[in-house]
Amino acid sequence: MADTNSEAGTAPASEVVMARAGDETAYKVVRAELDAKAAEFPGFVGVEVYPPPAGEDDWTAVLTFKSQTDLHRWRASPERAELLRKVQTVAHDQDWVLPSGFRGWSPTVEAPAWKQAMTALGVLYAMVSVLNITLGNFIGNGLSVEGNKVVSGLGLPFPLVVFIGNAVGTVLLTWVLMPIVTRVLSWWLDPAASRAQTIRGVVLLLAIYAIEVVFFIWVFRRFGF
Repeated sequence: MADTNSEAGTAPASEVVMARAGDETAYKVVRAELDAKAAEFPGFVGVEVYPPPAGEDDWTAVLTFKSQTDLHRWRASPERAELLRKVQTVAHDQDWVLPSGFRGWSPTVEAPAWKQAMTALGVLYAMVSVLNITLGNFIGNGLSVEGNKVVSGLGLPFPLVVFIGNAVGTVLLTWVLMPIVTRVLSWWLDPAASRAQTIRGVVLLLAIYAIEVVFFIWVFRRFGF
């Protein structure tokens, strides 16, 4: 049962997971098992799972707990480790921890968790897509455009490529991208935002999602990454 109330003075913490699943049915089953188990842990607030657009394989999930301690308890648990081994048999996944909600990213008071999740998704999708095309290819197996090798790459093993990508992504997310985005969207993230402001913000973010998805589909199809 999700607990929607945060303890006074404690900022929520989120785990954002992006996964590329070859077998959609198998991934949905394992993802559901993982989320059901997370819901049994103390401090669980909720989970949002965003399926990939048509023709794509990338899933995004945002799990939120009441505090960093609650999130760490879940991430360090043997139950999670066991289920992640099952996930890795059907998908390549990467995860980031947003350790203190939006506190520190924005001068405003704590934003509602669902608005945090929507904002993080818009930033993460674009950031991870760009990092995969650039950094991931440059330090991994190289970069090919329309089937022609442009950069040979460093040939680092995939787990190391993922680790470096996560490290760079965490720095960009925490100290560059989210502070900027949360300030731009402060009118919407504010818990005191009116219903009209909330609706406008949701419509804006949905439009941003659509633009991002269409743009990266075009990039991948046009250049054949």
